[in-house]
Formats: sequence, C-alpha cells, structure tokens
Amino acid sequence: MFKKFIAAIAVALGTIFIVSLGNDMIAVFHIQWGKVKYKREDYHGAMANYDRAIDLNPDYANAYSNRGDAKSELGDHDGAIADYDRAIELKPEDAKAYNNRGLAKTWLGDYRGAKADYDRVLDLNPDYADAYAYRGSAKAWLGDLEGAIADYDQAIDLNSDDADAHNNRGLAKAWLGDLEGAIADYSWVIKLKPGDVEAYANRGNAKLTLDKNSRDIADFDRAIELNPENAKAYIHRGKAKQRLGVRADDDSRAIADFDRAIADFNRAIVLKHDDAEAYFERANVKRSRGDYKGAIADYDEAIRLKPDLAGPYYNRGRAKSALGDEQGAREDRAQAVELNPALKDTLLEDMFDAMLKYR
Repeated sequence: MFKKFIAAIAVALGTIFIVSLGNDMIAVFHIQWGKVKYKREDYHGAMANYDRAIDLNPDYANAYSNRGDAKSELGDHDGAIADYDRAIELKPEDAKAYNNRGLAKTWLGDYRGAKADYDRVLDLNPDYADAYAYRGSAKAWLGDLEGAIADYDQAIDLNSDDADAHNNRGLAKAWLGDLEGAIADYSWVIKLKPGDVEAYANRGNAKLTLDKNSRDIADFDRAIELNPENAKAYIHRGKAKQRLGVRADDDSRAIADFDRAIADFNRAIVLKHDDAEAYFERANVKRSRGDYKGAIADYDEAIRLKPDLAGPYYNRGRAKSALGDEQGAREDRAQAVELNPALKDTLLEDMFDAMLKYR
C-alpha cells in the first residue's frame, strides 16, 4: 500500500513538472518517447507521440521527419513524403530528411525523384555513405549500371562493412557480365554476414553462369546448412537444380535434376505454405516435365496468393496451350501483358516460334 502511495505521488509530481516546462519541452518528451516506441517497432504508438509533438509545436521539423519514418515502416509512403516535405520546408539543410524521402520515393517507383533527393543529400554531406548506396540502387533501376557501380564504390570506400552495397554492386557487375567481380562482392557479403541466404544464392548463380559445364551447387547447400528452416534457401536451390536439368546432356539426368528441384520446392512449401514463388517455380518444373495439369494447379495457387504477378498467368497460358485450351491460354496471356506490358514482345516471339514449328 505504501509503495503504491509513493508511486502515485511520483506520477503526480512528474506530471506537474512536465506541464510546468511548456509546450516546446513537452513536445521534446513526446519525440523521445516516440523514438523509444519506434525502436520497439511500435510504429503506431510512435506516430501517436509524434502527432502530439506536432500539435504542441507545429514547426518542429524533427517531429515531421520522425513521423515520416514511422509512416514508411507502415507502408504509407505517400504520407511519409508529405511529412518529409514539411520537415525539409522547416529545415532545408536536413540531409537525413532528403535521404529518407528518397527511400520513400524508391518504394513508390519514383527513381528519378529518389536520385534527385540523394543528389541533394550528397551536396549537403559528401561523406553520407548510405546516400551513395541508395543512389546507386536508383541508378540501377534507371538502367545506369556503370553509374550505380561508381556509387557503390563510394559507399564501400566510406563504409567497407556495408553488406548491402557489396551485394548490390555484385548484382550490377553480374548484369554487365563481370561475373568474377560479382563473385568477389558476394564473397564479401558472406564474410560480413555468414548466414545470408541471398548472398550464397547470388554467388552460386554467378558460378553456374561463369562455367556452363559446372554442376557445383555447394553454395546453395551451404545456405540450407546454415538456415535449415528458411524456405527461401530451398527455393534458391530448387531453381539451381532446375537450371542443371535444363542444361543436362541426357534425359535421365535432366529428369533426376527436375525431381530434386521439385523436392526442394516441396520442402519450401512445407516451411512456408503461402509462398507464391515456391508454387510458381514448382509449376515451371512440372511444365518442363510435361505435367501440364500439375503445373496449372500450382500456377492457380501462385495466382491466388499473388494475383498481381504476371509470370504465373503467362506460364499458365503456356501450359493450357500445351493441353489444347487455346481460349484459356489467350485469356491468361492477355492478363499477363496487362500486368506487365513488357511481356508483349515475349508473347510475339512465342507466337512466331509456334508459326515456324507448324510450317
């Protein structure tokens, strides 16, 4: 009873003390509490504190910037950008607000806008390593792979432990055909993050591309050893085994590789039953094996889980065509092109190949 009495007095005195400080200082307290909640991943709670800070001090730039961060974490990137806009209006030299607005624009696919924000960050602070890395990614999305690599170089010079910069530079190098350089970057990622599934997969794929006769999937095996309950690790290895099946020099080896690929996709689905990629990739292998009905069932499930992906529609159309369902095939291909207009050229190539086949 006495302890409760003392606690009540402490709360009352604390409340009196905070109220006596004035609105600006109370706003600071809300900002600090918001930061605590943000670190605990309580983004809604953090936003409530930032809202209160802004109510108390509408010109508090950091409150808008921090609220923008919380909104981004909750997927409200438009709302985040509005907050960053206000933060920058109040504090035009705030490099962090420009940087985080660039990230929100990247999420929305506005890569040019993001790049402009990162340019401004680096004008304000030429040693802002993250801005180089993020600008590199924006450049990569815009097709400027050489420019992306130059930015990743700068980011790594400033922070050699930036695993993401090494990984993304490796991806850019791989796209440009510098597979050995890519492998070196992925190896750095693995050194920095020994359990990184994506790094092992990227390095394994680069090795298979570099040596067309290779059947080395040790990197994929190692990723599973380190992450035996990670569905993505099995998906990567399954795709590698499918790749081996496609390049196999005889039918029996190809069938064995495809069967092993399906086993990995089966395991991935057991671990994560709602992974659309696992169903999609298993369907692709089934289609390669001539199991068109089984493939269609898996494409159906992939579409149910991710109805905005074009690939499952497109390949389901191919499977339906193989079964003689041309009407269903046309509908699926039309839906695929609607979701991803870039597939129109692939569709025309497929139609041309079919014409040649039946001449």
